[in-house]
Amino acid sequence: GNLFASKNLTVVTKNKKEFSALKNIFKNAKMTDKPSAKDIQNADILFLEDQKEQAKRVLDIPFYKQNEKIFIVKKNPLNRKKALSFFSFDEKILKKIPHYLKYSALLARDGKIIDKKINHTPNGIHIKLSHKDIALKVPKALSLEEILPKLKDKRAVFVGENHPNFTNHLNQLKVIKYLHQNGKKIAIGMEMFQREFQNVINDYLNDKIDLKTFLEKTQYFKRWKFNYNLYKPIIDYAKKNHIPIIALNIDSKISQKVSREGIFALSKEEMDKLPSSIDFGNKRYKEDMNALLTREHLHMRNKKKNFKNHIFEAQILWDETMAETAANFLKNNPSYSMVILAGNGHIANFYGIPQRLERRINLPSCVIAQNIEPFPKSADFVILTSNDIKPKEPLKLGVYLKNDKTLIVDSVVKNSIASKLKLKKGDKILKINQKSVKDLGDLKLELYFIKPNSKITVTIKRGNKIKKLSAKI
Repeated sequence: GNLFASKNLTVVTKNKKEFSALKNIFKNAKMTDKPSAKDIQNADILFLEDQKEQAKRVLDIPFYKQNEKIFIVKKNPLNRKKALSFFSFDEKILKKIPHYLKYSALLARDGKIIDKKINHTPNGIHIKLSHKDIALKVPKALSLEEILPKLKDKRAVFVGENHPNFTNHLNQLKVIKYLHQNGKKIAIGMEMFQREFQNVINDYLNDKIDLKTFLEKTQYFKRWKFNYNLYKPIIDYAKKNHIPIIALNIDSKISQKVSREGIFALSKEEMDKLPSSIDFGNKRYKEDMNALLTREHLHMRNKKKNFKNHIFEAQILWDETMAETAANFLKNNPSYSMVILAGNGHIANFYGIPQRLERRINLPSCVIAQNIEPFPKSADFVILTSNDIKPKEPLKLGVYLKNDKTLIVDSVVKNSIASKLKLKKGDKILKINQKSVKDLGDLKLELYFIKPNSKITVTIKRGNKIKKLSAKI
C-alpha cells in the first residue's frame, strides 16, 4: 500500500523526535507505543526501529547490518486493503522514500539506497473456475509400512491427527517405533503440552514423579481435555525407551486471550513469551481458516467484528511457537530427528508448522496427514484410516454441569453412576473419594484413576448441607 496516501496511519514508536520528522511527510499520522487490535485491523501501521520486537510479531523483518537501514512494506494479512511496514529510521532516506513508491523493500547504507525490491504476490494468479466436476489422477496407494522406509533420512517428520481418532495415534506410534527401532535418535514433539511444563515432562520420563502428578502438573485435563488414553501408548513407549518428549505449544491462556481480543491485547509480559518471528502473511491459510469457521458456523455463535481475524492470529501463534520450539531443539541437538505430533490443521498443505520450521532451519522433512482430503500438495502422504479402534474410556459420573468451573449439577443421566449416587440438579460436587475438586479438570483427573468394581464416594453441597454419597461402580 502507499503509506504516503494513507489517511489513517499509526506510527508505532516511543521516539518523539523521529515521529516529528515523519509527521512532516505523513500528515495524518498518529503515534503510539502499543497499537490496539482496532489499529491493526483498520489503520496502516508503520513500526520504527525502537519497536522492532513488536514489529517482528507481525512482520518477517530481514537481517540488516548495523550500518544499514531498511524500509519494508507489506499487505496487512488481517486487512489486505491496509499496509504493515517497518523503518529503521534515517532522515536522509525518509526524504528519498517518496521517489520509490512502487518498491516494497529498500536497503540503504550511508544515506544511499543500495538495493530495492518489488514483492510479487506469493499466491500466484487467481483464476475463477466454473462449478464443474474435476478429475484428479490418483497416485499409487501405499500402505503405512511402505511409507516408513522413506522417513529414514528425514530430520523432521510431521504426523497429523484427528485428535479423538485412536487409529491416528496408533499410526503415529508406528512411525515412532520404526524410526527408533532402526537406530535413529529421535525426540517426540507434542502439540498437546505447553512449553512451560517441559520440566514436569522430563521428571515423569525420568521416574521422578508418578502419572497422576504428571497429569496434574501439566494441567492435562484442564488444557487439552481429550482422553489421555489416546496418547498414553506413545508416552509410555517414550518413557520405556528414554525418548525425549518436547512440549511444543504456547501457554493456552495466551492463545485463548488472542483468540478473544487479538495479539495486541497482550501485556508486555505475555508478548515476551511469543516467538521471536511471526508471519501472518499466508493468504490461502487465512481463507481456509475462514472457510472452516463458516462451515462449522462458529462465526454465528460469535458476533464480534474481528472474531475470524483473532482466531487466525491464535492459530498462527500456535504454529509459530511449535515451529520455533522444534527448530531450537533440532539446532541444539544436531544428532537428533524429531517426530512432530499435531492436529492436521497445523500441518496440512504445509501452511502451519512445516513452512515455519523451514523458515527457521532448512532440513529434510516429511509431512504425513491423516484422514484429510488427499488433494495434490496437501501433504507428502495422506493416510486414510477408520476409527473403529477405541481407547479405554475413563470413568464418567453421568452428569451435565452448569459450567466447567463450578461443578454444579444441571442434570443427571439415567442409569449412570450419578443416578446410583442419587445426585440431583443443583448439587455442587466438592470431593471425589476425599480429594477436593474445584473444576472439571480436577474431576476428570480423579475419575481417571478410579478402577472398575470399586466404591466411589462423592461429597456434595446440597442447599446448606454437606452430604457424602457412595455407590459401587
